[in-house]
Amino acid sequence: MARMLIELSEGLYEKLADRVSAGKYRDIDQAIEVAILNQLKLENRQSGLLSREDNAAEPDTVTSSPPAHKQADLAPSDEYLAFLRLPDRSCGAVAAPGPEDLIFPDYMSEEQMFLWGQFNRILPGKVGLRILNNLIAESDETYVPFTDFRYVASNVARSFGEFVKSLDDHHGRKRSDRFSNGLPIGPDRDKSMSRYRNHFLGRKRKADNVLDGYLARLKFINIFVVDGGTSLVGLTEAGLAFSKISNELMTGAEADWPLSNLDIEFYLEHVLGNAPEERAALVEVLGYVDQGHAHPEQIDEMLARRTRVRPWTRAMVVTNRAGTLSRLWELRLVTKTGDKANKFGITLDGRRFLEQAAKLDEFRFEFS
Repeated sequence: MARMLIELSEGLYEKLADRVSAGKYRDIDQAIEVAILNQLKLENRQSGLLSREDNAAEPDTVTSSPPAHKQADLAPSDEYLAFLRLPDRSCGAVAAPGPEDLIFPDYMSEEQMFLWGQFNRILPGKVGLRILNNLIAESDETYVPFTDFRYVASNVARSFGEFVKSLDDHHGRKRSDRFSNGLPIGPDRDKSMSRYRNHFLGRKRKADNVLDGYLARLKFINIFVVDGGTSLVGLTEAGLAFSKISNELMTGAEADWPLSNLDIEFYLEHVLGNAPEERAALVEVLGYVDQGHAHPEQIDEMLARRTRVRPWTRAMVVTNRAGTLSRLWELRLVTKTGDKANKFGITLDGRRFLEQAAKLDEFRFEFS
């Protein structure tokens, strides 16, 4: 992350300090970040800044009253929430990444791959999509500079993550049940945000120029390079559709689950039809749970037995199992029980998903 030294007048500093003391911002650094983000929005949108009044109502937002125990002082600032509301303008879509942009060396097809376990949750990716939707809508283009997106999205996601973490703390959620998992909220701010940018928002690998990152591998975004070497990023049709689905947490309100029912329904349909890496991961691990392998150690043993194009180390087995189980839980396809939530069971929705995947396999086999 870039660092800079800023000189402020004593009066301006005192005003910022007063707002920090009043709880408007976490610290002076966050107040300055918000000012920079608002300036970027101002330059891209002639009508001025997004305010709470600009986007008071979000289409398809659940209108029921928030729970009685909601604490208003936990909500993130309006400046950050502006990036998480649906934009006033609609934006165009770009082509989804092709297999040539996604297949790593040693793999012949996407179906041979298994979505990397460091992509341990879905909500962090959805947050990035909504922010990208806003940035594109404001630019009047179908794409924005990739570096701008990564900078803005990681800063907004950290503020949003701190809000979600405060709700986790308030409700005493256990480590594996916390809605804030995957968001850039680690104590080392720079490392946490760098991890979020590279793992979730996307990048092009230097070694082989393969498109990488959760949003790219799920075919929600595409990255391309224009004359001069500038990388641009845009939303695919699937990414645009997923970004538009309402999510109560992203309105700054309480929610009983990190994903909405519509989020889950869309994601599973997309995975079955368009994201073979994620489909392979969900189906394999969910299948082991359905067979009665209820504990992580048992699932690790099954994953280690599988013959793969590239053998997995012990660390890779654990990472991929943990990340996949975390996403399966977020999708309500598995349950967790036990004192340490270390026993997994399949839900009715989980069995239905396996049945749909099996039918798809039969169709592919019959017409291949």
